[in-house]
Amino acid sequence: NSYELPIDRMLLNSKNRPKVDGLPVPAAQTSTGSCRQTGNFAAKKVNDVTCSATDNEGRKYELLFVSDGTPVSVRRIRQSAPSNQDPF
Repeated sequence: NSYELPIDRMLLNSKNRPKVDGLPVPAAQTSTGSCRQTGNFAAKKVNDVTCSATDNEGRKYELLFVSDGTPVSVRRIRQSAPSNQDPF
């Protein structure tokens, strides 16, 4: 099985980015490209994921993930409302 997802922007992080609740806020960079996954996510068998994108300034971004063969685990992460209290 093969799945493809188009990319329309990259979210770039760095230690110099502003922070909200102690976490850096990524900068959105308009980009074009795609990610392709081979394997069957529903069966928890992902073989690999490859992504390639180019931003509007010509910079290229690439990702390669290759599975070690163990079944994938799915974790649900819920976004909470930002805190208005800064402990520092």
